[in-house]
Order: sequence, then C-alpha cells, then structure tokens
Amino acid sequence: MQAVSWVKEKEKRNNLLVMTFNTDGFVKRLENAIKFGSSVLFEGIDTELDPIIDPVLEKNISKEAGVEVITLGDQKIEYNSDFKMFLITKIANPMYTPEIFGKTMIINFSVTMGGLKDQLLNQVVEYEKPELEKMRKDLIQQTSANMQELKELEDLLLSELSKETDVPLVDNEPLIKVLEDAKTKSVKIGNDLEVAKETGTQIEANRMDYTEVAKRGAILFFAMTSLSAISAMYEYSLTSYLVVFKGGLEMSKKDNVLPARLRMIKDKLTQLFYEFVCMGIFETHKLTFSFQMTTMIMDGDSTLDRKELDFFLKGNTSLDEVERNPLKWLGDASWKDATKLDSLKGVFEGLMENIKDYPKQWKKWYDEESPEMVPMPCEYSDKLNKFQQLCVCRIFRPDRAINAVKNFIMEKMGAFYIQSPPIIYEKIYKQSTERTPIVFVLSPGADPQSEVQRLVDDMGIGASKFSFLALGQGMESKAKEMIERGSIRGHWVMLQNCHLLTKWLKTMEAIIENLQKPDKAFRLWLTTEPCDEFPLGILQKSLKVVTEPPDGLGANIRQQYTRLTPD
Repeated sequence: MQAVSWVKEKEKRNNLLVMTFNTDGFVKRLENAIKFGSSVLFEGIDTELDPIIDPVLEKNISKEAGVEVITLGDQKIEYNSDFKMFLITKIANPMYTPEIFGKTMIINFSVTMGGLKDQLLNQVVEYEKPELEKMRKDLIQQTSANMQELKELEDLLLSELSKETDVPLVDNEPLIKVLEDAKTKSVKIGNDLEVAKETGTQIEANRMDYTEVAKRGAILFFAMTSLSAISAMYEYSLTSYLVVFKGGLEMSKKDNVLPARLRMIKDKLTQLFYEFVCMGIFETHKLTFSFQMTTMIMDGDSTLDRKELDFFLKGNTSLDEVERNPLKWLGDASWKDATKLDSLKGVFEGLMENIKDYPKQWKKWYDEESPEMVPMPCEYSDKLNKFQQLCVCRIFRPDRAINAVKNFIMEKMGAFYIQSPPIIYEKIYKQSTERTPIVFVLSPGADPQSEVQRLVDDMGIGASKFSFLALGQGMESKAKEMIERGSIRGHWVMLQNCHLLTKWLKTMEAIIENLQKPDKAFRLWLTTEPCDEFPLGILQKSLKVVTEPPDGLGANIRQQYTRLTPD
C-alpha cells in the first residue's frame, strides 16, 4: 500500500479517481477522466487486465478535426493530455505478459528491510517521543520550503538577467534592487539551512536510541511475509502488521530507564507477533515459522553464521567423492555431511579425526534415545553453541533434529515460542472491524461454527442477528443479499465453504469494498479450505484463523473423526 499512498498524495490536485475493475460504472468514470484530464488509480489489479483499457495502454490516439480522440469500447472520447492512469497490484512478484510490460512503465514499490526499518523508527519515536517526531517533521517541511524559495530566487535572477534592455547593468535600478533582495534572502535562507542541518543531526542522534526496536520490527515483518512461500493462504499486509506493531508499543511495560524500556518493547512485540501469526497458520508449520523467526533475529543481531545455517538446511550438496566411511553404524549420507561440517573450519575443524579417533564414545552418544538431551562426546557440548550442536545432531540423528530445534529455540527465545497459543474467539472479535473479514482456514475435521455461535450467545448478540450460509452453485445472489443486509443492520454473517465458489469470490471482494458506511456491529465470517484462487485482497485485509480438529485425539480416532466430519 506504499504506492497507493504516494500516488494519492502526488495526484490529489489532479482530481484523482480511485477505483478497481470491480467498481460499478468504472468505464464511464474512466471516460470522464480522459475527457477532463483527471488522474485515475486502479487498485488491487490481478495478473490479467480488463481489455477495455487496452486503447489507453496502447495510446491509440488519433486526430479528428484537429482534436485528439481515443476510442474506448464503442465510444470516441476527446483525449486530454493531462490524463494519467496508474495500475497498482498487491502481488509481490506479478507474472505479466511481455505485451503488458511493453505498454506500461513498471515500478517496484516492494518495501525493503532498510526502508521498513526507517518507517517503523518513525512510528516508535512518534509514540515514545511525540515532541521529537513533531520537531523532525516541522524541520523537514521548513527545509523543503527554504529550498523551494531558494530555487524561486535563482529562477527570478535568471529571468531578470536574461531580459533584453538598453540600460547598462550598473544603471538598472530595478535589477539592482532584485539582486539586493535576492542576496539578503539567500543569506537568511543559507543561515536557516545551516541551523536546520545542526538541529537535524541532534534529532537524528536522539532517534537512533530507538533503532533496535525498529530493526526488530522490520525483521519480524519479513519473517511473516516469507510464509507465503509455504502456502498461498499465508498472505499478510503491512497495514495489518502495523496494528500488531503499535500494540507492542502500547502494551509493553513502561520504564524510565531507556535500555529496559527498549527490551520490554522488543519482548512484547515479539510475543504479540508470534501469537498473531500462529493464529493464522497450520500446526505443522508453526515450528518452521518459529525457527525462521529465531534465525532471522540472530542474523539481525550478527550472532548467526550463515554457512552453518546453510549446512543445517541443506547438508552436503556437493557431488564430489568423499573419503570412504570407516564406520558401519553411521550412514554414508551422514558421513558425507560430516565432511562438509568439518570443512567449515573454526570450532568444527578436526571433527572427522575426532570421530575416527573416538568411535566408541560417538557410537554411545549415537545410540542414546534422546541424544539432544545428553552431553556430546569429547567435550563438544562445551565447545559448540546451541546452533552448532544442532548441526552435529543433524549429522548423527536427523530423526531427533525437530526436538533439537525446539531446545535451540527455547534457549534463544524461551519456551513460549515452541507452544501453540490458544485461539480465543473473544480476542479475534476485538481485533476485527466491520471492514475486516475473519477468514477461517479449515483443516479436515474442523468446524468453527459452534465457537462463533457460542460467542454470539456470550456477547448477547442474539440468534436473530447471526445468519450463516453454506456456499454452493446458485447461492451467489443470496450470499450478496446477506452481506449487504447484514452491513446495514449490524448483523453477523458467516459464509461457509468459500473454496467451492472461487470464481464468485472476486465479486464478493467488490461487494465488501463497495459497502457504504457499514454498521460498526457488522462482522463477516468466512470459512474456506486452503486454495490458490482465494482473492489476495481479502486475505491481506482479513484476520486469518486456522482451525484444526480438537487436541488430544489419538491417531486412529483423529482419522475416524476426519472421515465422519469431512466439512
């Protein structure tokens, strides 16, 4: 959404129209913009563009009776050269056709780690030191105004000097007066800019105290966005993340000692962030996410060796032959991995020789039921940190690597980050708004309807104000009617099995976007199985909640439960 904010600010003087391809009557509005020279912004576009705008993209402008015209559909419209059109997508790496790339100018507005850190630093300072942030903003505006005035003075001087006149320069009193005024103003502006530079340096030095919080916030955001590589349902927006970030600032314990205050903010932010993400991902992915988050934080603190992480994730990927494995009890793949680890040098140098010199001790450790809980042979537990021990465990007992990862996370982050925070429906409700749908991502055997019904009863909403509908073929109009009626009357609406009507979901997104002042009590609850076609816009604007079968079910009972409750 960075690009949207930038374009809106840039084009607000040009009567900017903001719409999507789902907006009712968008073609007519586009025609008027072309005719009167307004700017148009299409938000949330997909990988395919509406063919109606092809003449605009191709600039098929012709002249008729000396007037520039463009044909849009079956209408010929007078073309105003002030007209501009912007297309913005939320897709991180969109795969457009070469034709679209040829017709448009593509600008990458994806936020970077450094850019996000600067933005979050502004948020932190604005909350912790509002007077400092106000001073910084005022200084930026003042400096900008001074620079603009200086530019105008230069233009005025050039304009006056370029005028043709028979009067000699030394006798040209109007010009001399302009020069004197320009000199006086430029000296004053120069002094103001010097003072502003010194003040800016002091402000920046005070702001730098909060850099570590902004840095942690940026790292956590990128840990969250990387989840989309696992599943298309794991899509998050910066806007939703900023709600969590501000919550970390507000809910963390206050302290007059700055280092203590910063530590409390980081701890609370990380905790809230972990709870927020775990609410919307499957149980099987939570440890992967926790490990990713931990290693990214370590990397940001410069306490992670990237070569060691690469080894832990990939092992020995070389195709080169390694020396023959002399140990019958250790697999050839593990021996090959051991040679790779030994080649990393540092604390691992000599590992191969040690294994060959003390095979009995290593065999005894290898045979342990839980080797990750037992000291390593030859005092390697004292030589290696927890992550390095993780690499050794990966070689000898990859079957225990998951438990070793848990131990590693517990030492670095705490036991909280290997647990599954409970889903509290009251908390989900408080985080939602009338414009924030709640999307339940279902696993087999899970059904959140009973929990939502319980919440209705506990909050005294009343059964008459809660309606639900199982989607299927032919249910589109009824679903639309329920959303529109619910938004006006402040009812709760639950649409189940959205994955069965993926083509209609785009229309539903447009319905949600076009709601006019929905009642603040209105809530839209959606259930879906994971699907690639789910609209990105809804995913990024929604609260995602993953629902799984009740805990404590044995493996066989869980399978039967899944078969009995396929929906």
